[in-house]
Amino acid sequence: MPQPNKPTFKETLITLAERSDYLVQVRCCGVRHYRVDEVAKVLGNIRVVDLGRHMSCEKCGGREYLSWRLSYPSASERASIRLRRLVRIDTIKRPVWRDE
Repeated sequence: MPQPNKPTFKETLITLAERSDYLVQVRCCGVRHYRVDEVAKVLGNIRVVDLGRHMSCEKCGGREYLSWRLSYPSASERASIRLRRLVRIDTIKRPVWRDE
């Protein structure tokens, strides 16, 4: 049985900010493409290898069959890719009460 490709130690230290010009391709119930710099705005500057832990499918909400990869498409490939762009980040405020 072939061994899966394990990242080297140096690759495990790379953060999203260092790959800000790349795209993230996410597959589960469909294929979606995101810009890495916009993903970093939502998730923070996490390590690239931890990206799968913080994402879930938008359709089914699961992580079991989710796969992702970073890609750096050429200009002609970028023209044919449909990107999901970040419009805004909504913050939910919830009051927390304490009895005195």
